[in-house]
Amino acid sequence: MVVCCHQAPAQEPAPAAAAAAQPEGFLELPVDETQRPKRSQVMQILRNRKFESGQEEIFDNYYKRYVLPRWTRRKDYEGLPNFRKELRIELLTGKSGPPHDRLNALALKYLDGMSRANVHPVVRFNAMLMIGDLNSKQPSGREPGVALPEALPILLKALEDEEQIEAAKVAAMIGIIRHSQMVIANEQARARVVAEMLKLAAAKNAPGRSADGHAWMRGQAVEALAALGAEEPSNSIAKILAAILAEPAAPLSLRCTAAWAIGQLKFQGAGAIDLPKMTNQLGGLAADICETEFKRLEEIVAEVMPKDDRRGAAPMMGMGMGMEGGGMGMEGGGMGMGMGAYGRKPPGVSLDKLNKASRRALMTRLGYVLHGLEALSRVASGSDQQPTIASLQKQIEELLTLLEDSDIDDYEIDDEDSLVNLLKGERAKFRALLSNEAKPKKPAPKKADDE
Repeated sequence: MVVCCHQAPAQEPAPAAAAAAQPEGFLELPVDETQRPKRSQVMQILRNRKFESGQEEIFDNYYKRYVLPRWTRRKDYEGLPNFRKELRIELLTGKSGPPHDRLNALALKYLDGMSRANVHPVVRFNAMLMIGDLNSKQPSGREPGVALPEALPILLKALEDEEQIEAAKVAAMIGIIRHSQMVIANEQARARVVAEMLKLAAAKNAPGRSADGHAWMRGQAVEALAALGAEEPSNSIAKILAAILAEPAAPLSLRCTAAWAIGQLKFQGAGAIDLPKMTNQLGGLAADICETEFKRLEEIVAEVMPKDDRRGAAPMMGMGMGMEGGGMGMEGGGMGMGMGAYGRKPPGVSLDKLNKASRRALMTRLGYVLHGLEALSRVASGSDQQPTIASLQKQIEELLTLLEDSDIDDYEIDDEDSLVNLLKGERAKFRALLSNEAKPKKPAPKKADDE
């Protein structure tokens, strides 16, 4: 995978808070089962796109007394994803018109209250997810639809609310990314989203949140900023992303997400950013990716088997190929984007498979760096930094090609020692290139004719 691509949209994680909580003591709203037979009538109202006399009450009672209260029942917790799907289908059926808009308003108000009530966390999580999914205009054909503008303030408020549970905040972030990836027509609303995402992306920790959980949230903020920065130039976004690249304590997954996001931005020109610094940061990240992976491989192989037994018949090792979480089953992102910190799994994964997984992880991460460099190359034309950017691009592209081709004999990449040595050499090349760039350029000697 030489060409870089990034996950989008974000996947739904299973919130740990919701999974760990016990149902005892949580509110379960009464459900009026007599409303259930009204479904066909309500669907006909949505298809007709208008209300006849007295139908508003039938419509409201069906949703307020039956459909939405079901979300809080313990026996229906596992069915919540299906409840969300049903509501989306009903809104798609309505398409537009008074019944569609009434359902949007009714669901938004009810679910907002549900997301803050003393109901089970999994209910609050799903309620917030549904809020983020609401559309003022439904998708049709190639038209993607328009996210419901009234939902955005509720999503942002949930993120800022110190009393809100983490599961609901995770769901709110998913909705915010969706709004960011679509057009936010209201300039004030867009500015508020940018400000909140900048603040979250820059925050190195958060009270009451685990380090891994906060890294995931920061990665989601970076993904939202990438979408917002792709709409129009925003050098404030570029500065935050550059700061994350240079943050030594930040997870590598988050830094890679920032590199990918830089590739999504529109820049106002090379003069608007510190081009040499950002180039150095991306090159340094490439070196860190190589170093992190060869150190990981050395530790794994040293722990699992003696050196004398590593060659030959690819012995079996108890190593898994699960990917690291960044916020979000995602590295950063996402865009959650887990890319290569492998956890233990039951025995049965061979050394050959371990190295193939390692190469895939390297290709993904280095692809994000290349994506960022490609954006810099677009604004560096004619500048002193252009040769360095081109050199970094060439080195990464050659390494990606090598990692992708499993038949190359020169390096015997399926051998862990050769892969480690290869990565050590590549790390040294990146460092040397950046070191030479940092040295002051000596003036060219004068020719005799010039004196």
